[in-house]
Amino acid sequence: MKKVWFVSLVLILAAVSYGRVEFEGVYAPSQGLVSPVEQSVRQELCLNGRWDFQGVEIPANWKRGEGMAPELTPADPNGWETVKIKIPSPWNVNGFVKSTEGADTVTYPSYPENWIHYEMGWMRKIATVPANWAGQKIVLHFEAVAGCTEVYVNGEKVIENFDLFLPFEADLTDKVRPGQEIEILVGVRKHNLFNKNTATGRRVIPAGSMWGQYIAGIWQDVSLLAMPKVRIHDVYVKPLVSKGVLELDVTLKNDSEKATSVSVEGLVQTWVNGSDLSSVEGPVYNWTLGEEVLSVAGMTVDVAAGEMTTVTLSVPVQDELDFWTPDSPNLYGLTLNLMGSKSGWFSKKPMVDTKYQRFGWREWTFEGMDVLLNGEKMELRGESGHFVGIPQMTRRFVWAWYKATQDANANTVRPHAQVYPRFYMDLADEMGICILSETANWASDGGPLYDSEFFWKTSDDHLKRLVLRDRNYPSIFGWSLTNENRPIIMNVFKRPDLMPVQEAAWTRWVKMIAELDPTRPWISGDGEEDGGGTLPTVIGHYGVGKINRGESGSIRWRTTRLRNRWLVLTAIGPMKISWVVRKGWRMRRTN
Repeated sequence: MKKVWFVSLVLILAAVSYGRVEFEGVYAPSQGLVSPVEQSVRQELCLNGRWDFQGVEIPANWKRGEGMAPELTPADPNGWETVKIKIPSPWNVNGFVKSTEGADTVTYPSYPENWIHYEMGWMRKIATVPANWAGQKIVLHFEAVAGCTEVYVNGEKVIENFDLFLPFEADLTDKVRPGQEIEILVGVRKHNLFNKNTATGRRVIPAGSMWGQYIAGIWQDVSLLAMPKVRIHDVYVKPLVSKGVLELDVTLKNDSEKATSVSVEGLVQTWVNGSDLSSVEGPVYNWTLGEEVLSVAGMTVDVAAGEMTTVTLSVPVQDELDFWTPDSPNLYGLTLNLMGSKSGWFSKKPMVDTKYQRFGWREWTFEGMDVLLNGEKMELRGESGHFVGIPQMTRRFVWAWYKATQDANANTVRPHAQVYPRFYMDLADEMGICILSETANWASDGGPLYDSEFFWKTSDDHLKRLVLRDRNYPSIFGWSLTNENRPIIMNVFKRPDLMPVQEAAWTRWVKMIAELDPTRPWISGDGEEDGGGTLPTVIGHYGVGKINRGESGSIRWRTTRLRNRWLVLTAIGPMKISWVVRKGWRMRRTN
């Protein structure tokens, strides 16, 4: 069956290359931020589609590489291109596919050729706020914009952002009126305009590798959200398997003008995937919630006006929940309801808000030199790869990547060198793929500006936002903080005096993760060895070596090349992992 699937894929690719193919399935299945479970109290208006675009020229007297980007001049009301930009996509995406990074793909040939050369630009969308959103909290949400970003609504600046990969949002509640049109202007300056070229780096933010280095513009979804002013702001699910407790950190937010008393209660149901395992239906969202397996007892909470408060709910678990594992990726849906106070003797508590969160019952731990999943020894066999653009921006690609990984007898993927879109983790949860989540703090090209205070500040913010976005995904077994920073500092720049600053950052980040996500002991830096004693988990590169780790004993690593196509990176230590890095197109079975 596996051979038939592979041959079919080859035939499809060949047909695409040499002729037109009609695909009758859902080409790019996706799901919004508001779950169907939440739609009775929360609403979402997708703003993807055709936007206006206007490129901005670099001033003739501006000097590149001095660390100061040119000013972004205001958009010209009469300067919009006749060709629309297709959001989400970078405006210079054609240039990316013509570069060495993306040379094997073709995307958006309809964009004008001169768009490739713009490093600054404006995008505009006219939208109507639904009339039935009156009295709600209204938020403009961006999943990711590449570049230093300024957002204006009806001529007023509402937010700035300088991260290429992570979500951000602006509160529009007091700036828009339901039932009326709004003008959204998004101005972007490419991140490398801020570069300061020195002997020890140039980039002032974590920018990843190929894709992040090149693109500019809105490359992930945009939406308007409406939600209750008194609501569940965040839910962090902690599956404490060894303690037999499902612990929930629930953050409540009150954006109304008066204090309120609410109660939080909920239930846990099985998550049922209605999609089959075929290449056509497998990537498509088709799920329901099944039987109730746990209830979450209510807790009354007082929340002051304009404030947030976090409460912890503990639910005892005996055998009601089945483990999440690569072989049996069982998932559950947690539905929390926020109830208001009764208005009369015979009245029921009114529903204030509903928040849905999917999770898995699993626990990652270390025991001596072994990794354990739910108390059982676990061998992680992994595949790694760089993000190379538009062909990877659909669940269909991710499904095929994970399926090929599983067919090669592997169970782990390292989405390398940047933060990947959420649906990579969604499918990993559903298919049973273990994920090593990695930041965009990638140094292999010698890019990070290590002696820049701004670089370290943006790196702190980048890591925090990543962990807060992804900590509920059961498939994630650990956090990779950086990629090859130490080898670049020591072997390329030959500046050991810069290591104390890097080691201080690792120490700071390990502490940050322990506070934001105490459920995952795996915290590593790829190729960073033990980070001078700062990193709990060790991954080494480039040959045979030994690191003294005190009570943890010695860590060894080795590299093996197989037929000039595969590089197997094996580390024997607290993580005990083998990375299988693809050098060719064919997959090889590994044991």
